[in-house]
Amino acid sequence: AKKGAEAVEEGELPPPQPLIEPLVAPGSWRVFDTFGSDPLACAAAGGDIEVVRMLLRAGAEVNAAGRHCGRSAIHRAAAAGDAAMAGLLLSAGATASLPCAAGSTALHMGASAGAVEVARVLLDAGVPCDAVDGIGQTPLMLAAAEGHALVCVFLLERGADLGARDDNSWSALHHAVDADQTDAALALVAAGAAVDDLTKGGRSLKHLNYALGEQCEEAADMAAEVARAAEQVEEIEVTPPPK
Repeated sequence: AKKGAEAVEEGELPPPQPLIEPLVAPGSWRVFDTFGSDPLACAAAGGDIEVVRMLLRAGAEVNAAGRHCGRSAIHRAAAAGDAAMAGLLLSAGATASLPCAAGSTALHMGASAGAVEVARVLLDAGVPCDAVDGIGQTPLMLAAAEGHALVCVFLLERGADLGARDDNSWSALHHAVDADQTDAALALVAAGAAVDDLTKGGRSLKHLNYALGEQCEEAADMAAEVARAAEQVEEIEVTPPPK
């Protein structure tokens, strides 16, 4: 037997909308599952645009926080990498920069999920690029730790602070190196990340991951050499040929 959307598509289960619509009377969404999530958050996480619209029409609170994690529907949509859902919730009045219980914004969730389009939607809605969670981590740090190099580059293009530090004085590069995320680490180095900074505990990149730390140092040295060579070329006076 098929499950979920596949079963609906193949006719083994009826589509959810006719089943749900009669139940969506004002106030019917004020229930929570065992994880503390309300129906709107669950629908947003599942990507069901029509159910979300029905719940909103019935008066569901778009910014309602989960009872345990404090995540709202837009957190769940961002974590699922669903830019269209995030846009719908924003148009319904969702607060883009709302933090959950751990202090994370939806941008933290989207960055951690590697969702560039979600990040774009949220930044365009005014979420601070360097918003910090409960332990001082920024979306750039989370993207780096998960190895999402493209998200790192995008966030830097939108103004993310490459030198920001969390509560343990870890930078985005520290997080990438510690998680053995080569592409993200080298993207940060290429953008100018410092390779000799230490954490609060005095740990260098090589302490966290010797091989990748050394690779980052070599890449930084090479970039510095290229920059010096370019400066020298600019300083060369070219004598025009005789007429």
